[in-house]
This record gives sequence, structure tokens and C-alpha cells, in this order.
Amino acid sequence: MGELESLEWLGVLLTILTKKTQKVQKILMVMMRRTETMAKMNLMMMILLGMMTTTKPALCSMTH
Repeated sequence: MGELESLEWLGVLLTILTKKTQKVQKILMVMMRRTETMAKMNLMMMILLGMMTTTKPALCSMTH
């Protein structure tokens, strides 16, 4: 894979990730309005960070 090709893929990945995180952020905002405890908010942040840092290959290796 050439450098340009990998850069294009990175751009595509970033676009997909940002679109998904925007949706996740909206969901989180709605959930945070309904939550009362800091623990729930912390848990949601952990989930969000986990989603952002976990890649598909890592998920596949975890499930198999």
C-alpha cells in the first residue's frame, strides 16, 4: 500500500469515526440529562473512550 492510499484510507476512517462520534455524543447528551449520578457519567465516558480507541481487528481478536 502506497503512502497516498494509506492517507486516503485514514481520511475515510476519520470521516466515519467523526460521524459516528457525533451520533454517540448526541446520545450521550440525552443520557446525561437523564442521569443523576457521576458514576453513570463516568461509565459513559469510559464506554465512549473505549469505542474510540478500540479498532475492529482488536474487537475480532477479543471475540474469537
